[in-house]
Amino acid sequence: MIDAGLLITLERTGEGMRPVFEMTRGADPGRLFTGRSAAATAALVPLIFNLCSAAQERAARGALGLPCAGGEATIRQEHLRDHALCLGVTWPALLGEGPDNELLSLVADYGTGRASAAALRDHLLGTPMDDGPLTLPRLERLMAGGATAFLRLLAAVRTRLRPHWGRAALPAPSPADIADHLTGRRVALRETTARDAVAGHPLLRALEAGEGRSLFARMVARLLDFLRVLDPAAVFAPASRPLPGVGVATAVRGLVGHFAELRDERVAAYRLVTPTDWNTAPGGILAQVLAALPAAGDLPFLARLAVSCVNPCVPTTIAIDGARYPAHA
Repeated sequence: MIDAGLLITLERTGEGMRPVFEMTRGADPGRLFTGRSAAATAALVPLIFNLCSAAQERAARGALGLPCAGGEATIRQEHLRDHALCLGVTWPALLGEGPDNELLSLVADYGTGRASAAALRDHLLGTPMDDGPLTLPRLERLMAGGATAFLRLLAAVRTRLRPHWGRAALPAPSPADIADHLTGRRVALRETTARDAVAGHPLLRALEAGEGRSLFARMVARLLDFLRVLDPAAVFAPASRPLPGVGVATAVRGLVGHFAELRDERVAAYRLVTPTDWNTAPGGILAQVLAALPAAGDLPFLARLAVSCVNPCVPTTIAIDGARYPAHA
């Protein structure tokens, strides 16, 4: 486990909000791997990462030149569990509601084969799996109908938002960007989140065409990625290798990259880049989203929602006007 944390102080200025980040970084995992064999390093990776451990292992295997060890079911469950904690715990808490324990139970049961994908989708949307594609007009009708607690939550949050609040966008990093980052080259600002996997979904494209990459659009992206992962045809590709010694894999929170240099079959150097490195970079997407929040709005609510949408890989606390709000874990 790599302990770290992020404190975000939101300061009001004459021009709006200014976020100040204080990152507490955990132990450098590269030091733990130095001197170990490739196989021993790959075996250790999932033991020290408590988030997205299967995806981290895939990236490590790619960097170390080892074959992918499967693990599709584990990665699928990592995605579902992370999204369920947001959809069923974090977002209800923002509205003063308790957790959706049934959703959490269904996700756990899905991982052991005791619950179906249809049961999970029906719990969220209240509509049969074979009832046609989820389009923007259909989602709006479902929210208006409010057949499930999640739909009512989504509708309630949307009424509290304006499209320009927190609106910001950056391109996702390419495998070449990640390779450049890992090998010390200068890289432009990028963002990588759950949205990456559903950026081409017709619903999200229609929504963003109307209001840009808004907070609500980012919420919908998390829902769509949850639904995507429920599809048995969803693909979890092995790690890509844009350069020798570099492995890139898709985690629920975005792209992860590992770099390994081997000498005499032992790790001589090891580096990682995570979604947090991209998203919390100075002037990066999280800073841009927070800076676009209204100074006169309900900042504790909006800032915590923004953090949940960008989804850093570290526990996050937000400080506003002297008060602190746990925002993310």
